[in-house]
Amino acid sequence: MNILIIGCGNLGSVLANEFDRNGHDVSVVDENPDRIHLLHEDFDGLFVTGIAMDMDVLRDAGVESCDAVAVVTSDDNLNITVSQIVKKFFGVENVITRITNSYRENAFKNKFGLKTICQTNISANTIYSAIIGGGDNINISNNSNFMIDSIKVDDKYVGRAISALPLKDGASLFGIKRKSGKVLIYDLMSNIEVESGDTALYIREG
Repeated sequence: MNILIIGCGNLGSVLANEFDRNGHDVSVVDENPDRIHLLHEDFDGLFVTGIAMDMDVLRDAGVESCDAVAVVTSDDNLNITVSQIVKKFFGVENVITRITNSYRENAFKNKFGLKTICQTNISANTIYSAIIGGGDNINISNNSNFMIDSIKVDDKYVGRAISALPLKDGASLFGIKRKSGKVLIYDLMSNIEVESGDTALYIREG
């Protein structure tokens, strides 16, 4: 896939590195040129310095030929604006928008028709489930389109990095829940080893 990532902070750089490592064509836009150092030394994609709302910057990053766009800066308003530009002016349908303010997520989704990911809601529900000991399927939020599945990890993976765990169709690995109830969030860069009794947490579109 040809993937454009807007924002090269902690989240954006992790996504860019992971997509690049898995053979996808990746372009990254960030107004801070120093953030290129968050990308791996062997990163084979394109880094464009500029303001993401600038349509020429988006063109330089290849928005006109991309299959998907992830808008993941730390600024909700910027993310909403850029997502609308990408959808309305460049006709990209597969746009994922990061929202940090959980109270604004549904308003943005319903008003602008965006596919949103709210890390606050995801983390809160996962931690709540870890404490209470909920069922296998956990609603992220009342109006969200995403779910978390929990699956007992086969002992053959004990001692291996959790990145070795098999992925489910349409789902990505979100973290590990220990026997003690402790939840470790997988950020693609953490060196987390599987332990006996672990449960893998997968996030998927519901």
